[in-house]
Amino acid sequence: MSECMSELATIEDLVQALYSKGGRSEYEPKSQGNNVSSGNEFLAAAYEAGWIEQLDMLHPTKPIFRRDVAKIVHLYLCHVLGEPDETEITPSYILKDLYDCRVCAGHIMQVYLKGIMESIEFLPGLFIFGLREHLTKTEITTIVERVFWPNKRLQITKRLNH
Repeated sequence: MSECMSELATIEDLVQALYSKGGRSEYEPKSQGNNVSSGNEFLAAAYEAGWIEQLDMLHPTKPIFRRDVAKIVHLYLCHVLGEPDETEITPSYILKDLYDCRVCAGHIMQVYLKGIMESIEFLPGLFIFGLREHLTKTEITTIVERVFWPNKRLQITKRLNH
């Protein structure tokens, strides 16, 4: 992979980005004495709010996989923003690795169908999600913007025809 390890995003990066863009004070961690919340405090608050799992907190500074970003973003959409799931899921079947992680499949479908995360063209005409690919901090910023600004979300035709 060409990205430097320092550019790769972590769960901490994703959670903090969602908090900073969300502006939802009822879900924010309590500030410490210096009014700066630590990454672990953000993670604990996200866990209490139900959009990350205890397993997500084990290695918060390791690079995060696309499948984990999909899960966390989908849970955030449901638990915090109250955004309903897409009901027509067949367009997501273009992702040839969709069911390589059966636990993740529903989360991946939703962030893909909502235009928040895009597919990867593995070979001409063969699209995957890239479950075990990492994301950069810049890519996380784009994903988080799509969470909060639906007009920045991708249309299905754009995702199928990179």
